[in-house]
Amino acid sequence: MDHTSLLIRNVNVYLEKEVLVNGSLLIERGKIKAIFREKEIPNSYPSHFKIMDVGGLNAVPGFIDGHIHGANGSDVMDGTEESL
Repeated sequence: MDHTSLLIRNVNVYLEKEVLVNGSLLIERGKIKAIFREKEIPNSYPSHFKIMDVGGLNAVPGFIDGHIHGANGSDVMDGTEESL
């Protein structure tokens, strides 16, 4: 796995209560390390950083839908402990 740090610039970052337009995401070891507003981004970076301008694409968190009605032959609507 490549552990190069990545700065994704010019991205619309969807946060809990706002959309950060033209923001940046700093990714280190495959995880988001920091989120920057446009004016907060440093002007220079260490050589191990790869910088990617995504031209205004959107970064939206992945959501997990916990709403299910059953699995493996069971239905939650059965109302039994085994079904749950």
